[in-house]
Amino acid sequence: MMIVGAPKCGTTSLLRYLGCHPGIEEARETELTWFSDPVLAAGPFPTTRYFGPGPARGLRLGKLAGLMYRPVAVARLVALNPAVTALVVLRDPVARAYSDYWFDRRRGREPQGEFRAALEAAAPGPASRRSLLEAGEYDRWVGALVAALGRERVAVFVLEELAADPAGVAGPVVARLGLDPALLGPALPRENPRRAARSVRLAQARRNGGAVGLARRMLPAGARRRLRAQYRRLNEVEDRFPDLDPALAAELAERYRPSVARLEALLGRGPIEAWHHGQG
Repeated sequence: MMIVGAPKCGTTSLLRYLGCHPGIEEARETELTWFSDPVLAAGPFPTTRYFGPGPARGLRLGKLAGLMYRPVAVARLVALNPAVTALVVLRDPVARAYSDYWFDRRRGREPQGEFRAALEAAAPGPASRRSLLEAGEYDRWVGALVAALGRERVAVFVLEELAADPAGVAGPVVARLGLDPALLGPALPRENPRRAARSVRLAQARRNGGAVGLARRMLPAGARRRLRAQYRRLNEVEDRFPDLDPALAAELAERYRPSVARLEALLGRGPIEAWHHGQG
C-alpha cells in the first residue's frame, strides 16, 4: 500500500494509524522520496533503506504525500508494483489550502506574507503539491490515479470522516486487502501539529541551500531525524495561525464547489457533508 496524498490532509496520521495493525509493516521513513527524487530514482528501489533487511513482516505500507500530483512518480509506483493499492486522504479543500500556506511559510517556501496574495501569485507552488488552489481540485488528481491504477486499487478517505470513525472508515479497505479490521485502533493519532518558524530567513536558507535534498540522499533515516529534531528545537515553535477570513473562506468554498461535486460523482458517493458547510 502507498499513501499518495494529499498534503496537509492527515497522511502521516493515516500512516501511523494503519502502521499499528499487526499485519502491516510501516516504512522506516515517513516519506518514500525515491518516487519523486530523480537522483534517488536513477537507482533501484532501496527496499532495505525503507523497510530494513529480510522478508516482509506484513503488508508493506509507505507514504509520499505529494505523489498523486506527480505523473512521473505515479508511473514509477505502478512500474514498481502494478498491484499496489493507493491510499488517498482528503480534507476540506479550503482548510487544506490555508494549512498548506502556513506550512510553506514555516518551511521558507512561501514568500507571500498574506494568504490571499499567495493565492493570487502567478507562480505555482512546489511541484509535489502544485499551487495552493490546484492542489485542492481533488477530482482532477484522483481521476488521474484511477486512470493509472484502476478504480479498485484507489481508496479515498475523507479526513473529517476518518477522524470521527477511523476503524469504520478504514476497516473495509483493510478487509479488502485480506487483513482483520478488528485489529485497527480506536483513534486516529494526531501528527505534525501546527508550527511556526522563529526565523523565516533561516528556514529559507535551509531549504534553498540544498541541505534538505542532500541530507535526504546521503544520510540514513536516523541521522536525518536527529538533524530535523535539532533544527525544529532551534527554529520552530508550536503555534496557531490566524483564523481564515470568513468572506475569503466562503469565496474559496464556492470556487471548489464544482470540483467537490465531480469528486463525489467519481467516487459514487453522496455529499461530503463536512465540506458543504454554509452552502445552500
